[in-house]
Amino acid sequence: MIECWSSRRDARGSPASGSECDVLVAGAGLVGLALAPALAQLGLSVALADRMPVAMPALPDGDAQWDPRVYAISPGSAAFLRSVGAWQALAPERITPIESMRVAGDGGATLSFSAYDLGERALAWIVEESALRAALVPCVRLAGVEILAPRTFAELKWSAEAGVLRFDDATSVTARLVVAADGVHSWVRGAAGIVAAIKPYGQTAVVANFACERAHHGSARQWFLADGGILAWLPLPGHRISMVWSAPAALAAELLALDAGALAARVAAAGRHVLGALATITPAAAFPLALMRLPVPVAHRIALAGDAAHGIHPSPVRASIWASAMPRR
Repeated sequence: MIECWSSRRDARGSPASGSECDVLVAGAGLVGLALAPALAQLGLSVALADRMPVAMPALPDGDAQWDPRVYAISPGSAAFLRSVGAWQALAPERITPIESMRVAGDGGATLSFSAYDLGERALAWIVEESALRAALVPCVRLAGVEILAPRTFAELKWSAEAGVLRFDDATSVTARLVVAADGVHSWVRGAAGIVAAIKPYGQTAVVANFACERAHHGSARQWFLADGGILAWLPLPGHRISMVWSAPAALAAELLALDAGALAARVAAAGRHVLGALATITPAAAFPLALMRLPVPVAHRIALAGDAAHGIHPSPVRASIWASAMPRR
């Protein structure tokens, strides 16, 4: 049985401002937005704090615009999002099932598998970051989570029973458990004295969306390239794909400098024109890639979640997504 620590709550069951709560989730990215209502559903009093306002994002306008940042959601993650009320709030026309996967090695070997062969509806679903955020924000509010944002984190202290996060406006919140969900450069993790060892991969993830000449048929494709880079095409609704090119630093800079037409031609050629000609929908964006190791994911009254807890190359992440759909024997 879970025993809630705080007895001072408002009508929705969340802790009164500045008082005690069972769990403080520090960081309102997708991880924090999903975790907070899930904990509240267990009967815990939960507060969610962030430096930025917790607000509905501006969604892409109509069929012509697409968020350059997308996520591959495994069946297990989709079930979790459904449990907090977010998955069913997503617009069906903005979600694409990955029904098959083809991986090509730099030596010419290939690996293919499909959801049909596994008896699954999909290996994963591709969803835009902004769509996920827009679905999760109302779940946080409906769950009765107290939102402490925007607030600047100033100091984190500990006692035997709790952690206390003080903000720069002199207010504070006390919690039996503090969850650091504030990203790869987590302020909370550092304030707790947990030192991350970060090793750059020497690669940058270049992302962009494209319209394609031929239908992708719900297939995701991945090429391991001779220069050590990895190119992935993920299906979007209609004749569209989202590209993630994990490129060596010099190549990434070259890709980012290309105009829309040249970028589309370069990406189509790298993918051996399997979907015909491409046309750029969104400008290329870049995300440096690094391996992050931590001595511990949990410590006294603190737990790390999401990018605050781990950081690895996205290709192993994608591999784990596909593997998660495979039946266990």
